[in-house]
Amino acid sequence: MHVYIIWYGGWSTDKLPNDKTMIKYFINNLGTSTWSNVTLDYDQNDGRSVVNDILVAGECSVAAYLNTPLLKPSVWTIVNDVLQSKALPIDTSGVYLVMTGPDVIVDGFCTRFCGWHNFASYNDCTNIIYSWVGHPYSCTNKYNCMTNTGPLTGYGFDADDGAYGIMTVIAHELSEAATDPYFDGWWRSIDGLEMADICAWIFGTVYKVSDYYYNIVVGSRQFLIQQIFDLNTNNCALAPPQ
Repeated sequence: MHVYIIWYGGWSTDKLPNDKTMIKYFINNLGTSTWSNVTLDYDQNDGRSVVNDILVAGECSVAAYLNTPLLKPSVWTIVNDVLQSKALPIDTSGVYLVMTGPDVIVDGFCTRFCGWHNFASYNDCTNIIYSWVGHPYSCTNKYNCMTNTGPLTGYGFDADDGAYGIMTVIAHELSEAATDPYFDGWWRSIDGLEMADICAWIFGTVYKVSDYYYNIVVGSRQFLIQQIFDLNTNNCALAPPQ
Protein backbone atom coordinates (compact mmCIF):
# COMPACT_ATOMS: atom_id res chain seq x y z
CA MET A 1 0.00 0.00 0.00
CA HIS A 2 1.47 3.31 -1.11
CA VAL A 3 0.31 6.05 1.24
CA TYR A 4 0.41 9.61 -0.08
CA ILE A 5 0.08 12.17 2.70
CA ILE A 6 -1.51 15.54 1.99
CA TRP A 7 -0.74 17.93 4.84
CA TYR A 8 -3.64 20.36 4.80
CA GLY A 9 -3.48 23.53 6.89
CA GLY A 10 -0.76 24.61 9.31
CA TRP A 11 1.83 21.93 10.05
CA SER A 12 4.94 24.09 10.51
CA THR A 13 4.65 25.70 13.94
CA ASP A 14 5.52 24.56 17.47
CA LYS A 15 6.00 20.76 17.56
CA LEU A 16 4.00 20.04 14.42
CA PRO A 17 7.04 19.17 12.25
CA ASN A 18 7.84 16.53 14.88
CA ASP A 19 4.25 15.33 14.67
CA LYS A 20 4.75 14.83 10.93
CA THR A 21 7.97 12.90 11.51
CA MET A 22 6.24 10.60 13.97
CA ILE A 23 3.24 10.00 11.71
CA LYS A 24 5.48 9.06 8.77
CA TYR A 25 7.60 6.80 10.97
CA PHE A 26 4.48 5.03 12.20
CA ILE A 27 3.06 4.44 8.71
CA ASN A 28 6.40 3.31 7.27
CA ASN A 29 6.83 0.71 10.00
CA LEU A 30 3.23 -0.41 10.46
CA GLY A 31 3.49 -3.02 7.71
CA THR A 32 6.18 -4.96 9.58
CA SER A 33 4.25 -5.03 12.85
CA THR A 34 2.32 -8.00 14.22
CA TRP A 35 -0.83 -5.88 13.97
CA SER A 36 -0.71 -5.70 10.17
CA ASN A 37 -0.30 -9.48 9.91
CA VAL A 38 -3.90 -9.82 11.08
CA THR A 39 -5.04 -8.36 7.75
CA LEU A 40 -3.32 -11.06 5.68
CA ASP A 41 -6.31 -13.41 5.92
CA TYR A 42 -8.57 -10.88 4.21
CA ASP A 43 -9.45 -10.71 0.52
CA GLN A 44 -10.56 -7.68 -1.42
CA ASN A 45 -13.67 -7.77 -3.59
CA ASP A 46 -11.88 -9.32 -6.58
CA GLY A 47 -10.34 -12.14 -4.56
CA ARG A 48 -6.93 -10.52 -4.21
CA SER A 49 -5.33 -11.16 -0.84
CA VAL A 50 -4.52 -8.13 1.27
CA VAL A 51 -0.78 -7.52 1.64
CA ASN A 52 0.86 -5.83 4.59
CA ASP A 53 3.49 -3.74 2.79
CA ILE A 54 2.84 -0.12 3.75
CA LEU A 55 5.02 2.79 2.64
CA VAL A 56 4.78 6.57 2.55
CA ALA A 57 5.35 7.01 -1.19
CA GLY A 58 4.93 10.77 -1.35
CA GLU A 59 3.73 13.87 0.44
CA CYS A 60 2.78 17.45 -0.25
CA SER A 61 1.42 20.45 1.61
CA VAL A 62 -1.72 22.48 0.94
CA ALA A 63 -1.94 25.71 2.93
CA ALA A 64 -4.89 27.45 1.26
CA TYR A 65 -8.23 26.70 2.88
CA LEU A 66 -11.31 25.72 0.86
CA ASN A 67 -13.80 26.64 3.57
CA THR A 68 -14.15 26.78 7.33
CA PRO A 69 -15.32 24.49 8.70
CA LEU A 70 -14.05 21.98 6.19
CA LEU A 71 -16.93 19.87 4.91
CA LYS A 72 -16.61 16.17 4.17
CA PRO A 73 -17.15 16.49 0.38
CA SER A 74 -14.37 19.08 0.24
CA VAL A 75 -11.78 16.46 1.18
CA TRP A 76 -12.13 14.86 -2.26
CA THR A 77 -11.72 18.33 -3.80
CA ILE A 78 -8.39 18.61 -1.98
CA VAL A 79 -7.23 15.24 -3.33
CA ASN A 80 -8.50 15.99 -6.82
CA ASP A 81 -6.71 19.35 -6.92
CA VAL A 82 -3.45 17.76 -5.77
CA LEU A 83 -3.68 15.14 -8.54
CA GLN A 84 -4.60 17.75 -11.15
CA SER A 85 -1.59 19.84 -10.17
CA LYS A 86 0.65 16.74 -10.37
CA ALA A 87 1.92 17.44 -6.86
CA LEU A 88 1.45 13.70 -6.29
CA PRO A 89 1.28 10.89 -8.84
CA ILE A 90 -1.92 9.06 -9.78
CA ASP A 91 -1.77 5.67 -8.10
CA THR A 92 -4.86 3.46 -8.27
CA SER A 93 -3.35 1.13 -5.67
CA GLY A 94 -2.47 3.96 -3.30
CA VAL A 95 -4.30 5.65 -0.46
CA TYR A 96 -4.28 9.45 -0.35
CA LEU A 97 -4.36 10.43 3.31
CA VAL A 98 -5.50 13.98 3.97
CA MET A 99 -4.17 15.08 7.36
CA THR A 100 -5.74 18.32 8.56
CA GLY A 101 -3.76 20.41 11.03
CA PRO A 102 -4.89 21.70 14.42
CA ASP A 103 -5.85 25.02 12.84
CA VAL A 104 -8.44 23.41 10.55
CA ILE A 105 -11.97 22.94 11.88
CA VAL A 106 -13.65 19.94 10.22
CA ASP A 107 -17.42 19.65 10.38
CA GLY A 108 -18.33 16.63 12.53
CA PHE A 109 -14.80 15.93 13.80
CA CYS A 110 -14.77 14.64 17.40
CA THR A 111 -18.58 14.64 17.51
CA ARG A 112 -19.65 12.31 14.69
CA PHE A 113 -16.37 10.73 13.56
CA CYS A 114 -12.61 10.68 14.11
CA GLY A 115 -11.58 9.64 10.60
CA TRP A 116 -12.92 7.89 7.53
CA HIS A 117 -11.97 6.41 4.16
CA ASN A 118 -13.70 6.66 0.81
CA PHE A 119 -13.09 6.46 -2.93
CA ALA A 120 -14.01 8.64 -5.89
CA SER A 121 -13.66 8.68 -9.65
CA TYR A 122 -10.82 10.82 -10.96
CA ASN A 123 -11.42 12.25 -14.44
CA ASP A 124 -14.45 9.93 -14.66
CA CYS A 125 -12.29 6.90 -15.33
CA THR A 126 -9.99 6.03 -12.42
CA ASN A 127 -11.05 5.12 -8.91
CA ILE A 128 -8.91 6.77 -6.25
CA ILE A 129 -8.91 5.61 -2.63
CA TYR A 130 -8.54 8.37 -0.08
CA SER A 131 -8.90 8.93 3.63
CA TRP A 132 -9.08 11.77 6.09
CA VAL A 133 -7.72 12.03 9.65
CA GLY A 134 -7.63 15.24 11.65
CA HIS A 135 -5.40 16.57 14.42
CA PRO A 136 -7.48 16.48 17.62
CA TYR A 137 -6.11 19.82 18.77
CA SER A 138 -8.70 21.38 16.45
CA CYS A 139 -11.50 19.92 18.62
CA THR A 140 -13.08 21.49 21.69
CA ASN A 141 -12.41 18.22 23.50
CA LYS A 142 -9.36 16.66 21.87
CA TYR A 143 -9.74 13.46 23.91
CA ASN A 144 -12.89 12.51 22.00
CA CYS A 145 -10.69 11.33 19.14
CA MET A 146 -7.42 10.28 20.69
CA THR A 147 -6.16 7.67 23.09
CA ASN A 148 -5.53 8.52 26.72
CA THR A 149 -1.80 8.85 26.38
CA GLY A 150 -0.95 10.65 29.57
CA PRO A 151 1.21 13.80 29.75
CA LEU A 152 3.80 12.67 27.27
CA THR A 153 5.44 14.65 24.48
CA GLY A 154 5.25 12.12 21.66
CA TYR A 155 7.44 9.23 22.72
CA GLY A 156 10.91 9.72 21.24
CA PHE A 157 9.82 12.41 18.79
CA ASP A 158 9.17 15.48 20.99
CA ALA A 159 5.76 15.61 19.32
CA ASP A 160 2.35 16.64 20.64
CA ASP A 161 0.31 14.12 22.61
CA GLY A 162 -2.47 14.78 20.09
CA ALA A 163 -0.41 13.31 17.25
CA TYR A 164 0.64 10.31 19.32
CA GLY A 165 -2.98 9.77 20.27
CA ILE A 166 -4.35 9.65 16.72
CA MET A 167 -2.07 6.85 15.54
CA THR A 168 -4.93 4.49 16.31
CA VAL A 169 -7.21 6.43 13.93
CA ILE A 170 -4.61 6.31 11.14
CA ALA A 171 -4.17 2.56 11.65
CA HIS A 172 -7.95 2.08 11.71
CA GLU A 173 -8.52 3.83 8.40
CA LEU A 174 -5.56 2.26 6.58
CA SER A 175 -6.65 -1.25 7.57
CA GLU A 176 -10.17 -0.64 6.29
CA ALA A 177 -8.91 1.00 3.11
CA ALA A 178 -6.95 -2.21 2.50
CA THR A 179 -9.73 -4.70 3.27
CA ASP A 180 -12.74 -2.75 1.96
CA PRO A 181 -11.41 -0.09 -0.44
CA TYR A 182 -14.56 0.27 -2.58
CA PHE A 183 -17.17 -0.72 0.03
CA ASP A 184 -17.72 -4.07 -1.66
CA GLY A 185 -14.84 -5.85 0.08
CA TRP A 186 -14.97 -7.32 3.59
CA TRP A 187 -17.56 -6.27 6.14
CA ARG A 188 -19.49 -8.26 8.73
CA SER A 189 -22.86 -9.26 7.36
CA ILE A 190 -24.72 -9.23 10.68
CA ASP A 191 -24.18 -5.52 11.28
CA GLY A 192 -22.33 -4.07 8.27
CA LEU A 193 -19.26 -3.13 10.30
CA GLU A 194 -15.82 -3.10 8.72
CA MET A 195 -12.99 -4.99 10.41
CA ALA A 196 -11.58 -2.03 12.34
CA ASP A 197 -15.03 -0.71 13.32
CA ILE A 198 -15.72 -3.98 15.14
CA CYS A 199 -12.75 -3.33 17.41
CA ALA A 200 -12.82 0.48 17.60
CA TRP A 201 -11.21 1.79 20.83
CA ILE A 202 -10.50 -1.75 22.07
CA PHE A 203 -6.83 -1.96 23.03
CA GLY A 204 -6.36 -5.24 24.88
CA THR A 205 -3.49 -5.33 27.37
CA VAL A 206 -2.00 -1.86 27.86
CA TYR A 207 1.37 -1.11 29.46
CA LYS A 208 2.71 2.08 31.01
CA VAL A 209 6.27 3.28 30.76
CA SER A 210 7.24 6.58 32.33
CA ASP A 211 4.29 8.85 31.53
CA TYR A 212 2.81 7.23 28.42
CA TYR A 213 0.83 4.12 27.54
CA TYR A 214 1.43 1.57 24.80
CA ASN A 215 0.33 -1.87 23.65
CA ILE A 216 2.49 -2.57 20.59
CA VAL A 217 5.94 -1.97 19.16
CA VAL A 218 5.97 -0.47 15.66
CA GLY A 219 9.47 -0.30 14.27
CA SER A 220 11.48 0.27 17.42
CA ARG A 221 8.96 2.61 19.08
CA GLN A 222 6.00 1.92 21.35
CA PHE A 223 2.50 3.05 20.38
CA LEU A 224 -1.05 2.67 21.60
CA ILE A 225 -3.37 1.52 18.82
CA GLN A 226 -6.65 -0.32 18.69
CA GLN A 227 -7.01 -4.00 17.89
CA ILE A 228 -8.55 -5.24 14.63
CA PHE A 229 -10.83 -8.17 13.88
CA ASP A 230 -9.03 -11.50 13.46
CA LEU A 231 -10.80 -13.87 11.06
CA ASN A 232 -9.08 -16.88 12.63
CA THR A 233 -10.43 -16.34 16.12
CA ASN A 234 -13.41 -14.02 15.45
CA ASN A 235 -12.01 -11.77 18.14
CA CYS A 236 -10.19 -8.46 18.30
CA ALA A 237 -6.41 -8.85 18.25
CA LEU A 238 -3.06 -7.09 17.95
CA ALA A 239 -1.43 -10.13 16.36
CA PRO A 240 -2.53 -13.32 14.58
CA PRO A 241 -2.68 -16.51 16.69
CA GLN A 242 0.58 -18.39 17.13
